[in-house]
Order: sequence, then structure tokens, then C-alpha cells
Amino acid sequence: MKITNGIGYEANKYIDKTTANQEVETDKKSIQNTGNAPNTDAVVNLSQASKEVQIAQKAVEETTDIRAEKVEAIKTQVNNNTYKIDHDKVAEKIVGTMFDDFA
Repeated sequence: MKITNGIGYEANKYIDKTTANQEVETDKKSIQNTGNAPNTDAVVNLSQASKEVQIAQKAVEETTDIRAEKVEAIKTQVNNNTYKIDHDKVAEKIVGTMFDDFA
């Protein structure tokens, strides 16, 4: 189980949303490619949203999915039978995630 405090989930949701609507602008005259030689005049301009997606993806890749100190604290509580589950908080997260999936 991953404990990410929602950061990875939110970033991935943003990436998915942005890439679905992303448009790539190209220079029309550079689209034509003659023969097998690569077209050195090809120009591709990435949108600002695309650049933001790349930054977000890099940030997600660089963060760790597991916070070891948090995991150890929970393991200790479970082993000592002192771990308390906030059922209302769990239910809110489940319902919130379901609404996010439908939005």
C-alpha cells in the first residue's frame, strides 16, 4: 500500500487531464519530408500545458512513494494494538475519490 498523502494521485490526475486536451502546434511547411533523409527544418512548438506536464511528470518520478518514517510509526502502533482508524476520514476519502473519478 502506498502512502502518498494524495500528491502522486493529484499530479497523475493533472497529467492525464492535460495530456488528453493537449495540442501540438507544428509549422506546416516543415511537415513535408522528402526521401529518407530527415527534415532538418522540422519545428515543433510544445504548448505551455505540455511543458507543465513534463515538469509535473519529472516531479512525480523524483518523489518516493513510501515515507519510511510514517510506515514505521504505523507498524509500531499496529504491533502495540494502539493504531486507531478514523472511519469517518476513510469514508470521506473513498467518496471523494469516487466523485473525482466521475468529474
